[in-house]
Amino acid sequence: MGVIRIDKKKISDNDILELAINGGAEDCSSNNQHHEVITAKDNFYKVKLEIEKKIQEFISSGIEWLPINKILLDQEKTKFVLNFLETLEDDDDVQHVYANLEINNNFEEKILI
Repeated sequence: MGVIRIDKKKISDNDILELAINGGAEDCSSNNQHHEVITAKDNFYKVKLEIEKKIQEFISSGIEWLPINKILLDQEKTKFVLNFLETLEDDDDVQHVYANLEINNNFEEKILI
């Protein structure tokens, strides 16, 4: 899938949604820090060019692996998996790490502390 992440300070929720729809994106979501536009791999550059008409700087843009099915684990297993993923990311031979873990908002802060 194509993924384009844009700083929320660069464009409003409504404007990015309009650009994403006009460009042919499959999904557009926003959180507290950024907007995320999801496209089909074959449609990535078309959508990116449409967004670049208004915004020149992205947090990131590229083709990424996205999970089809996400898994939700209990707090202990989630902490173990996050530590394992961090260990993988610290390895110089590893370029990218992907996971299908969905973190429960109820204990997200407890894990990260």
